[in-house]
Amino acid sequence: MAEWIGKILRDLFGYLGQNWEPLVAYATLVAAIVGYFLSRRRELAWKRTEFLFLQSQYIDKDTDMSEVIQILEDRHPTLTVEGVFGEASDVELPVRNASKHKFDKLLGHIDLIAYAVLYVRTLSLTEAESFGWYIERIVRSSFLRNYCADNGHQDLLTLAGKLKLLPGEEADGPRASVADRTASDHADSGRGRAA
Repeated sequence: MAEWIGKILRDLFGYLGQNWEPLVAYATLVAAIVGYFLSRRRELAWKRTEFLFLQSQYIDKDTDMSEVIQILEDRHPTLTVEGVFGEASDVELPVRNASKHKFDKLLGHIDLIAYAVLYVRTLSLTEAESFGWYIERIVRSSFLRNYCADNGHQDLLTLAGKLKLLPGEEADGPRASVADRTASDHADSGRGRAA
C-alpha cells in the first residue's frame, strides 16, 4: 500500500515538474477570471447603492414630492390624503387635481423602483426597503391604495405586499414598521447599534 501511494506521488510530482508552465498559466487565468467577477460584483453593488442614494435625494429635493410627503405625514397646513382623494372632500377641484398630479409623480417614481425589483430584478427587496417608509405611508391610506390600483400603480402595491407593508399583514409582529423590522434584522445579525 505504501509503495502504491509512493508511486502515485512520484508520478504526480514528475508530471507537475514536466508540465509546470501550462499549469501556472491555467492557474493565472483562473485567478484573473475570479478576480474580474469579484471586482465586477463589488462595482455593481456600489452602482446600486449610488442609484438608491440618487433616487432618495430626488424624492427629498423635489418640491412637488416634498409637498406630497407633508400630506402623507399629516403635516401639510391645508391638505390631507382624504381631502385630496376622498369623494366628499371640501377641497376645491383645481387644488385636488394639482395635488393628484403631484401624488402621481411620487407614486410613479416608487412604481418604477417596484418594477426594478419585481421584473427586471436589478434591485433586491432589501434594497427596496430603503423606500419602505414612503411605501408604508402610501398603502396606509385606503384612498391611496384604491387610487394606485385604479391608476396603473399596481407594482407599488405588489411590492408593498412583498415587503409585508399592506395593512393587516404581519411582518415580525402585528404591523411592524420598516424601521422596527430593520432594527430587528440588524440586532439579530449582530450589526445593531449600541443603545
